[in-house]
Amino acid sequence: MRARSRPRWRGWSQLKGDLQRLNHILIPATKEERDRFRNSRVGRGLLRMAFFVGRFTEDGQMLGAFALLATVLAIDVRRSDVYVAWAALAGLLIASAGYASLFRLRGVRVSVLVPRRVTVGDDATFVVSARNEGPHALETVLVRGGFLPWDGSWIVGRGAFARMAQHEAVRVDLRARFASRGDHHLDPFRLQAIVPFGLALGPALESDGVRFLAVPRIANVASVAIAQSRRHQPGGVPRALHMADSRELVGVRPYRFGDPVRDLHARSWARAGEPVVREYREEYFSRVGIVLDTDVGDAADDVFEAAISLVAGIVDRLGRTEALIDVLVLGETVHPLTMGRGIGALDRVLDLLARVEAEGPFDPRVALARVLSRVPSIAAVVFVALRWDEARRSFAAEIRNRGATCAAFVVEARADDSGDSGAAAEARRISSDTIREGREVAL
Repeated sequence: MRARSRPRWRGWSQLKGDLQRLNHILIPATKEERDRFRNSRVGRGLLRMAFFVGRFTEDGQMLGAFALLATVLAIDVRRSDVYVAWAALAGLLIASAGYASLFRLRGVRVSVLVPRRVTVGDDATFVVSARNEGPHALETVLVRGGFLPWDGSWIVGRGAFARMAQHEAVRVDLRARFASRGDHHLDPFRLQAIVPFGLALGPALESDGVRFLAVPRIANVASVAIAQSRRHQPGGVPRALHMADSRELVGVRPYRFGDPVRDLHARSWARAGEPVVREYREEYFSRVGIVLDTDVGDAADDVFEAAISLVAGIVDRLGRTEALIDVLVLGETVHPLTMGRGIGALDRVLDLLARVEAEGPFDPRVALARVLSRVPSIAAVVFVALRWDEARRSFAAEIRNRGATCAAFVVEARADDSGDSGAAAEARRISSDTIREGREVAL
């Protein structure tokens, strides 16, 4: 993938995202990289240091902070009795930590469920289920969520099971929110029994890692006013259901080698004395191509995200009709996807858009070569661009010259139609704030 320069800062949301990335700059981004770091010499050393802190509750950690303060104040034992307080605090913490090893969660089975897809900006619910198959009942088990990547934040990051009777299954819901699209893999969730006095925690019981896909938010597209017409689809559309003018019987003909056996017509075969098959008219569908421009240039990240949401909203709206939809993401990497009734669903498009990255520059010749190969069967094209210039203008014009309708939409930080009236007539400008705030858009 070709590297691109960082866009200019254009808002608090982008500044906040940059600060979140900077806060995690020393933390490996993927699960595989984090595992390699843990197994390194430095990682093992840091884990040993964090092990002692992780064995105490928040109350225990606060008490440990007071113990450290008392250590400084109790250096001169001849002039102060603070050492007595230090000895009491240290003794209580050490006793709790030593006693904690007896509170291992033996016989407990834990699992974490999360939806396959999570919408960016919405709460993701992690259902932590545990079943006590051990010989004894358990009291007060603390549940903690796994480590989150830079774009994640816990809404409810911990919970507790008040009591787990023998052979009892319990559950607790944790919630988090994610700001970036793409695959996410969280580290294991941890269960630990709370030791009496509430200062220390028993050995941790970890779940398996959790995987899910953060998909873009679907824009609130009320309507898409674009002229559609049915066109012949050479060879038909594999796996399409019987809809529109598809698979209409027009007669019978003699059997030819390779014809499907299911198309044999028994009565005509009996009359003719030789195999006869049904002959169908090849499919005619209304087919719409949706093209996404991935050349961000100097646009802000939130503008690109708004354009992706707009594509999802257009697909959601057109997916309720009988039309076939071809989604083409243009860039150095082409992502073609065809969906329609009986062929796919909106989830497939969201999976595709969740992994789209900014690429460039926009080359109208390459884009035309990729799109025009489908134009003979496409009746209309919806072009979602990030700016409007001569290259994109010529791209849309060539689509129209090939006999297909082309509706162009430009997503901008501040949509302004007061400039070039010709450009406003060729492409409609839409504010990214309108899409991000969920306001209704009629295209």
